[in-house]
Amino acid sequence: MARASMAFPDRLKRRVPRPMPRSAGERCRALGIVALLMLLGRGVNADPIAVARPASTTLDFEGLTDNEVMLGDYGGLHWANFFALNNQTAVPPDFVGGYKSGATSGSVVAFGFNAQGQRAAISGPSFTFNSGNFTAAFRTNLRLIVFGEGSGQTHVAKLTLNPFAPTLFAPNWTGIDRLEFAPTGGTEALPRSGSGSNFVLDDFTFTGAATTTPEPTPLLMLVTAALAGILLRRPGASRQAVSR
Repeated sequence: MARASMAFPDRLKRRVPRPMPRSAGERCRALGIVALLMLLGRGVNADPIAVARPASTTLDFEGLTDNEVMLGDYGGLHWANFFALNNQTAVPPDFVGGYKSGATSGSVVAFGFNAQGQRAAISGPSFTFNSGNFTAAFRTNLRLIVFGEGSGQTHVAKLTLNPFAPTLFAPNWTGIDRLEFAPTGGTEALPRSGSGSNFVLDDFTFTGAATTTPEPTPLLMLVTAALAGILLRRPGASRQAVSR
């Protein structure tokens, strides 16, 4: 007797899996591999962008002393052979000369001098010397030679100072890391007040150097995004189960 064949319902038949489209995770993985190959072949460079130059700073020496004090480190710069002096307390009321007439703001001024062959000097990180008000302390026609050094350059300027009014000097020298001052000559004009080649400085204005910061290139941003896609992809997320 012939055995009758049994028919299985369609739902019990083995189904042939259909190819599934690639998931988003697989696409990110492939993109990451391509980007990494590009990175290895070309490298990643950053384009420097100059940050806006800092605002200028004016040092007026106010609040430093009620009498007289050596400057040393002040305002982010180092001052050699410079003192700060309050012309309301450190000199007699009837004083006539640059310590009073040279004050362009407030009552405290700086004064420089040569000591044992060493010039008065201002030094620090690269800056722009914008301006300053200079006055002779005691002499008429005092010659002040100003040297600015930095960035492989040397600037030189010659000023003629008097003790009765300040002289504004505004060279705007850039890339400076050291200023030196050499006072010489002149005629003693105020014997009752004092003598010597001292010079007075007030409202010293300078500007710090600009800085740079790197900006990521489009390639670096592409690689970063691709790697993020790889790391965030869960293992097995793209696998498709075979139903039976």
